[in-house]
Amino acid sequence: MYAVIMAGGEGTRLRPLTLDRPKPLVPVAGKTAIERILSLLARHNIKKAAITTMYLSSMIEDHCGSSSDGIELFYFREDTPLGTAGSVKNTESLLSLDTDDSFIIISGDAVCDLDLSAAVSFHREKNADVTIVLSSSPEPYEYGVVLCDKDGRIERFIEKPGKTQAFADTVNTGIYVLKRSVLELIPKKTKFDFGRDLFPYLLAEGYAMYGCVDNGYWCDVGDLTAFYTCNMTIAREENPVPQIVNITGTGCHIAGEADVRDCILFDRVTVGEQSVIRNAILADNVTVGRGAVIGSGCVVGSGCTIGDNAKINPGIKLYNNVRIGNGVCVMADVFFGEIKADIFGDNGIAIDKGTLTAEYAVRIGIAVAAAAGGGKIGVMSAYNPFCRLIREALLCGICSTGTHGMDLSPDFGGFSSMAAFAAVRLGIGAVLCVYEDEESENIKIDIFDRCGLYPERSFERKTAAVLSGGISRRNTPTEPERIPAIVHLYRSEISHEAGLNNKLTIALNDNQPARLLASALSDAGITVAESAPLKIVINDTGGDISAFENTGKDQFDTDKWHIAAVIARSGLNKEQSLSLPLYAPAELEKIVTKGGVTVAHYTSCPYDSGENETRSAAAGQFWIRDGLFSAARLCALLSRTGKSLKDCVSELPPFDSLSDDYTFQGKAPRLTDIGTPSQEGVLIEYDTGRVRVIPRRNGSFRLFVDTVNAEMASEIMSETKKKLDNFVSGISE
Repeated sequence: MYAVIMAGGEGTRLRPLTLDRPKPLVPVAGKTAIERILSLLARHNIKKAAITTMYLSSMIEDHCGSSSDGIELFYFREDTPLGTAGSVKNTESLLSLDTDDSFIIISGDAVCDLDLSAAVSFHREKNADVTIVLSSSPEPYEYGVVLCDKDGRIERFIEKPGKTQAFADTVNTGIYVLKRSVLELIPKKTKFDFGRDLFPYLLAEGYAMYGCVDNGYWCDVGDLTAFYTCNMTIAREENPVPQIVNITGTGCHIAGEADVRDCILFDRVTVGEQSVIRNAILADNVTVGRGAVIGSGCVVGSGCTIGDNAKINPGIKLYNNVRIGNGVCVMADVFFGEIKADIFGDNGIAIDKGTLTAEYAVRIGIAVAAAAGGGKIGVMSAYNPFCRLIREALLCGICSTGTHGMDLSPDFGGFSSMAAFAAVRLGIGAVLCVYEDEESENIKIDIFDRCGLYPERSFERKTAAVLSGGISRRNTPTEPERIPAIVHLYRSEISHEAGLNNKLTIALNDNQPARLLASALSDAGITVAESAPLKIVINDTGGDISAFENTGKDQFDTDKWHIAAVIARSGLNKEQSLSLPLYAPAELEKIVTKGGVTVAHYTSCPYDSGENETRSAAAGQFWIRDGLFSAARLCALLSRTGKSLKDCVSELPPFDSLSDDYTFQGKAPRLTDIGTPSQEGVLIEYDTGRVRVIPRRNGSFRLFVDTVNAEMASEIMSETKKKLDNFVSGISE
């Protein structure tokens, strides 16, 4: 049997270690990653292997030569990226010489001790077209999750899911056994991926695809954290030594009085006396002066010189050949180190105000521009000095890449709903809205695509990759375009939704969205007073609405979903189809469909482009997710009918919804242990309603109860939290 080693990646997330070497040549406890792969293949009787290369190809060829561990090696270079499947297709001339009808594929950055022979036997036993070797991971979000039935037959793929779609912890290791006949389905000299293109096609066409779970050691050394952990794990397994472990290459010198602990030192590293280094990675030819301090998590690129008594704060990366003078303190935000996707909150980026600097905001702007892939990017901010500073820094980063940056609030503070509106009406690929969340003390940067919704998961990953890699392609810088008129267009459309009438008097709360709403409603002839029987409340981001009505006997109050149901039932919405978030109450869908309108649902952060049609339809349906548009339509309805809000809501079928967070300590339960997988999160069904459980970015769960009344909603919420408590306590035990 032959093997194919995919070794063409640039290793962006491993920079600066991969600035001058390909990822398969990074050292792992004394051996390069590809040497460990070749040793594994040799142990399982592989005699010939193809190595696909693109980035720094000659270095791999020179290092491995024509054979290694008894394996004859053949190289296939890519002039342009062909994708994972396309690169393997490129090796077909060699694979066709094999008498075996199947072959093994392994990623060039996989460090593992898996039983390949067992995987091949499983493949033959099942007569599979494709067998994917699977591993269990507590953090499956950076991998392809694979769901299988009891027999091992693959039922579903979720490529690099967000937390809400991680229904299992069995992840794709990038090790496959394929029948050669599958190669015929891969187009020649075309970019084609296994996870994105080939496997979904095979699954849809009913090919025999199986997953083989292997509990042996496996690590994808794709980022700096994984690289460090993998090195330390293997070093401790291969050389049982005291707890303090340093991995040192050839020609290293550590002075006797230096304190170096749990570090990875490549070749020819010199550390001066009285220096202190903890949990750091130092690449080739680094020189550290006397008394220098390098903090935990630092990565120092090749050829760097760190002067006497210099201090490098924790988490810093220094790129190749940087010189730090004597006594210099390198200070920067921890985000300048290894950046992970946890800078993202539920609707965008969330960063502690005390650590967000203008310099880092510039880098975010650069990363967002790279993720957006050109076009226009708008930025809006709340009207306070710090948010405006971050807005300008984001624009600086965006425009520095040559991207068309648009300032959407130069003279007027904006908020999230207005930013979503701007993305749709101006056809902008991405709009960022900067504001301060007083409750969490975070600066939040909400992000909207041209549909006015949160972008796909791939946007997050690309943004994080550029932040981590620190390098992006630059073009001639541009000047930001200033567009002060968006607020006037927004107000005008809200006023138009309310119609022309003078039969209604309402009160509003006092925040920026409500003040803009007051102006728009006044343009429509609606009287906005300090007090009135009907009070409408808009939240600070403009996305939520609630209403309170004084009936003379008591106060009646209602929420956004009942208001949406009232509007939908009235016929004011002229749409033939309606796009709703997946967590919207089921009764709202029933009300809408009774009027002959079709309903589709979208998730909060889709992992692929499968929802494009639904999201495009949602673009113009502001009244569903924008509290100001919803308020305008409600006012138009009440003015036209002369009914009270309570009367309108009482005509609806009974339903209620409730949402809350569930926070826990320790290991998170698997979603499939909690409930039935849905498009987003899982569902727990009760006789009287249901709960949707969706993981949040901060590690908690968001619970959405859907039932018939408030009392039942409270009971179901309480019961669900008890169930989750039992799951969590069971895991802890």
